[in-house]
Amino acid sequence: MRLSKLLPIISAAALLSGCASFVAQTVIPEPQANITQSLPPGITTATATADLRPSQKLGNRLNHRGDQAAINAGNLAPALNKSLQEALIAKGIKIETGRMQFTLELTQLTYKVNPEGPGQTVSVTAGMRARLDNGSEHYLGQYSTTQEQRFIATPNEGDNTHLVNRALEATLQRCLNDPKLLNFLKGYQ
Repeated sequence: MRLSKLLPIISAAALLSGCASFVAQTVIPEPQANITQSLPPGITTATATADLRPSQKLGNRLNHRGDQAAINAGNLAPALNKSLQEALIAKGIKIETGRMQFTLELTQLTYKVNPEGPGQTVSVTAGMRARLDNGSEHYLGQYSTTQEQRFIATPNEGDNTHLVNRALEATLQRCLNDPKLLNFLKGYQ
């Protein structure tokens, strides 16, 4: 076959393969956080986490041609529970069933893209609710954080995982260092 007949086929294949490569991404964040304030010994609590987002879809990615592809995150309750327990244990809190219950709920995780000139700004917002129950006494706190980052090129899966992680970590950090939440914990040692 002559090169002149192959050239349109090769061009079409190259064009189609470029479109097909912009696919959905699933991020798997592993947030870490710590409690910066010292706590008295003898505190015990059970922990529970829930991912209450209405959908596993965070939003849509956008490339330079305007193509969109979903960005998703599966059930994040296990990762949040691991982070919560590690932060509490690091401060000497025992994780065991008893009167105190620390429940952490992920209420929001969104991904938004704002195209700007030759690049884009990506905003990830994480929202959480913490509830502490001890008998008839309760504490409820709500926390939200937005992380933004400017990208010249479309962010890859690693970039997106890092940005989602930063939003989750900042929100979890705010929760675990909320003075009212810590005072509630301190009152039940």
